[in-house]
Amino acid sequence: MQKPANMDALTDFIKTESAFLEKLRSVTANVIVGQEQMLDRL
Repeated sequence: MQKPANMDALTDFIKTESAFLEKLRSVTANVIVGQEQMLDRL
């Protein structure tokens, strides 16, 4: 099954716009040590 072209554009947009989340999670994990599950739920 092939995705429509606009779906690919939307996927790229979401990846670009959410790139900061991994960095934010990493920095937050340094402050809130040992609570990965809690961070995932936030």
